[in-house]
Amino acid sequence: FLGWNPGTEQELFTKDELIKEFSLEKVGKAGSVFNTEKLNWFNREYIKKMSAEDQVVEIKKYIDLPDEVIVRAIPSIMERINKFTDLADETEFGFYTKLPEYNPENLIWKKSDKEKTLSYLQKASELLAVADFASPETIKSAVWDYAESVGRGDFLWPLRYSLSGKDKSPDPFTLAYIFGKDETLRRVNLGINNLG
Repeated sequence: FLGWNPGTEQELFTKDELIKEFSLEKVGKAGSVFNTEKLNWFNREYIKKMSAEDQVVEIKKYIDLPDEVIVRAIPSIMERINKFTDLADETEFGFYTKLPEYNPENLIWKKSDKEKTLSYLQKASELLAVADFASPETIKSAVWDYAESVGRGDFLWPLRYSLSGKDKSPDPFTLAYIFGKDETLRRVNLGINNLG
């Protein structure tokens, strides 16, 4: 839309639609202003419209994981990128393929302490070992009652942090679903060992 506008509310076009709609009569004479934010929005919208198979192909250029893991990760990845090259940012997306490295103190939520956090991660490991990993919801249902009983933040923060090593990342149920049971338990147990 730099210098041309279809005269309608439609913003997303296939190539064929654009060819059909374009006309020189609708090209404006005024100077155009390039808007990076709008470009990022367009990129996100077109990426979302791609088939899951095409998304997997593009994601695999940056994140080396089995296809089935990438398929489970697609929704959370799509929320966090403007373009596929964003996935090259190891600081932001490296936890998908590498075990997180972090200061063990970061596992502790606000006013909690090391001993409580250690017991919460041990309980998480115990609950997740017998959980159904069919979806983020089934994983959530396996730990939610316990999380509510001890304090959601106190329990869920160390769980999520042990999985991603990040202050900001997908929720722990989504992460566990993406990683699968074995990798989830491996990362939770790494958190336990880091605290212990």
